[in-house]
Amino acid sequence: MTPRISPKLIKGLFFLSIFVLFCNVLWCAEENYYIENLAAYRHEFASDEDENIFIDKVSIKNLCRYNYGGAQFEIFPFLEARRHFEINRWYLSTIGIDLSATCFKYLSFDNSLQYSQIDVPDGYFKKVRLKKDRFELKSALTLNLPLFKIYGMSPYLSATNEFFYDIEHGEPLRNEIGVGLRFPINERIDIGCAWRHLDWVKDFDSDQVEISAIIVI
Repeated sequence: MTPRISPKLIKGLFFLSIFVLFCNVLWCAEENYYIENLAAYRHEFASDEDENIFIDKVSIKNLCRYNYGGAQFEIFPFLEARRHFEINRWYLSTIGIDLSATCFKYLSFDNSLQYSQIDVPDGYFKKVRLKKDRFELKSALTLNLPLFKIYGMSPYLSATNEFFYDIEHGEPLRNEIGVGLRFPINERIDIGCAWRHLDWVKDFDSDQVEISAIIVI
């Protein structure tokens, strides 16, 4: 079953495109602004004691990149879809726009405004509040620390903390903490494995093991 497309999703994508176009016009005259034609595709498998899911995420990174005072800022839209093994359907579709700031050598800050669309059987998610569409604000802090060279690769330790907030209802949703290893095969392919702890506010906690691959086009 393919993800359903609602008028809200189309409208959200339209306004995101207008916003990014505005940012291009606003920053185009700056000397430190440049465009890099990149698109990133991430395919991920996550598993815990309750569910096994595929996660596909596409990020368009050829729109806005800006260097200022030694820091690098990026703004780009993204689309994410999740497929659940047990119910055999694409149950979660998300579109959003991300603002990333790398202010230190190995540390980055990300904030994204996103709209998530849920498509699951009634009453399936009894504990987790994945029961309706919603607007979210995500804030993330990520540390990427290089380790050592092995077989020509330079693996690095990646640690992240992500906080999700429900804008419409004015309440926190969940906090995720992840630690893993990533192995850059070359400039365009990156594979990795990680452990992630999910803390659903006012609900329950769970742990996931993740295997992922990132391809830059």
